[in-house]
Parts: sequence; C-alpha cells; structure tokens
Amino acid sequence: MVEEKNVRTLKVKQGSRLRFQKLIRLGEWEWFDLYNYPTIEPDETDEIIEVSASFSADVLAYRFYGDASMWWVICLANDLELFSADVRSGMKLRIPTKERVETIFEVWKTKR
Repeated sequence: MVEEKNVRTLKVKQGSRLRFQKLIRLGEWEWFDLYNYPTIEPDETDEIIEVSASFSADVLAYRFYGDASMWWVICLANDLELFSADVRSGMKLRIPTKERVETIFEVWKTKR
C-alpha cells in the first residue's frame, strides 16, 4: 500500500488531461493514478461540426479551444478512443464549450 506522503498532484499544462491525475512514487518508480473520466453528455450549447478534411483531434482542439492539449475533450465527447486519433472527413463531431468542459471537470474532481 502506498502511503499518502508519497502521493502528490502533478503540475501539468492547464488544458492537459493529466491535470486531474496524481503521480504516485514508490522508491524509484513513478506512475499515474488513472481515473475514469466523466461522461460529457450532449448539451444544447455544443457545436456540431461535419469534418470536411482529415484532421487530428489536437488540431480541432486548437481551433475550438485555442489549446491543442485539450484534444482529449473532443475524444471523450464523441466516444472516440482516448488518444489523439485522426478524425476522418465526413464525421460529425460534437464540440462542447470550453466553459462547460471546465465546469464538468471541476465538479468531477470534487467527487472523486
């Protein structure tokens, strides 16, 4: 069992999905304590886009959030694998507002 004194919150870039993770250290070993992310349910404030060319999720995140490191939000909102997958032409994607995403994750963070 890992003692609490060995657990610290990792400081990462503001938009990164890792900002909600903990880095656990045990001797020379380090690993992330991974959580189940919250579901980002559809909302009337979401923007629906049809992709007209192949993009990666990080390019879309930069376009809509001004931060490529928020690519994981687009993946979560659209039930894509949680990696920066290529988004294919013709796909319809739901883009939640940045404000709503921040609210969802702040509430989630307090419940875990």
